[in-house]
Amino acid sequence: MSAQVFTIAALLAATVQAQTPTCPSATPFISTSNTCIAACPSDQVVDLTTNRCETSCGTNEAISITDVNGVSRKCVCTANFEVSGTSCVQRCQNQFIEAGNSVNCLASCPNTQFIQAGSNKCVTGCAANEVVDLTTNQCEASCGTNEAISSTDVNGVSRKCVCTANFEVSGTSCVQRCQNQFIEAGNSVNCLASCPNTQFIQAGSNKCVTGCAANEVVDLTTNQCEASCGTNEAISSTDVN
Repeated sequence: MSAQVFTIAALLAATVQAQTPTCPSATPFISTSNTCIAACPSDQVVDLTTNRCETSCGTNEAISITDVNGVSRKCVCTANFEVSGTSCVQRCQNQFIEAGNSVNCLASCPNTQFIQAGSNKCVTGCAANEVVDLTTNQCEASCGTNEAISSTDVNGVSRKCVCTANFEVSGTSCVQRCQNQFIEAGNSVNCLASCPNTQFIQAGSNKCVTGCAANEVVDLTTNQCEASCGTNEAISSTDVN
């Protein structure tokens, strides 16, 4: 059986080799019909590594904007990708590319730099319509859940994402402060088992407040500030408690 498998594999290899001609310099390209030609048709491109004519470039490839080795429509790797075997792979995989035109790989970007959106390249600044991630210094299109763009400069970054009020960083995201507890009234971040009897729970939050907003009411049993009373309820005409 093993000899038979070896024979089939050898036949397949020989067939593939026969299908890929070795072309002379006068006709260096391989047509879609597997013949040597002087140039690929105008609606085709030249493969990244094989000189074969193809209908389009592959993943992470683009048509060169300048002449490459005498071929004006040769596929090349896009920015921050490089040839590996017969395809394009990300340069400095699992690392970062030094800012500028360098191809040096770094273990991390310097503290004063950022990570380009959708890339592993270090940049000196994010695009004007981008923000800086909460924890990673990655340039992003927008801030995440329970995050907002900082209103003041944060560590020299004016468009860094920060946690919104009553939320705090946990890992790489923002979580509610004092989960399953209550935040002391005022500017405190102290956690309480419950709000004092003379205080109320802020609407949509777990923060204790000394009073609800003028257009809100106090829930029947929880002391939570709400937009309106519930079914079979009405605002008291006299003070309750």
